[in-house]
Amino acid sequence: MTTIETRHRILEVAGELFTAQGIAATPLREIAERLDFTKAALYYHFPSKDDLLVALITPLHDDLGAVLTRVEEGTAETTPEQLLAHLLDAHLAHASATRLSRDPAVRQVERLHARAAQLHARATTALVRNHAEQTAWLQASAALAVIDELTIRCTPDQHHLVRRIGPTAAAATLTADPSSNADPTSTQVASRQEPGNATA
Repeated sequence: MTTIETRHRILEVAGELFTAQGIAATPLREIAERLDFTKAALYYHFPSKDDLLVALITPLHDDLGAVLTRVEEGTAETTPEQLLAHLLDAHLAHASATRLSRDPAVRQVERLHARAAQLHARATTALVRNHAEQTAWLQASAALAVIDELTIRCTPDQHHLVRRIGPTAAAATLTADPSSNADPTSTQVASRQEPGNATA
């Protein structure tokens, strides 16, 4: 195998093991054994577990950054829903990396943690636009969380469905009325009760 092919194979196996077992529970020795490598051979390509994580998650960060740069530079005029659709596409293209990003071990890698925070701030700003209210910032964070959660929850054969409903569902948080005092849970329960079936 070429060096590029070897690195690709290492990342593939590491990603599978990290996802299945958790990052902290997967020593580099186990990755090397699965590949039938010596630890020295693995270290030649990736000197540490942090280097593996950076290589696995950076493509996701790069694609998210590219989406945001196009919006920030004005080369892509987008509505909030369209921006969320583009971000969703990037997440789905790197679904494994999105899942790995939830692992606490990733937050301990300063390079990844700092860039994730920067991307979140840029995305939030792009969604909020000229609104200064704190509520708008919280709604933007909620919209991004919906995109992230849908990516985590769906299987590959559901990607088409998530692309269809995800941006609209996420964008709905941006226009939710925070001034409403109604309890949506109690409203939903009441609407489901049939006449004569209400409990005491």
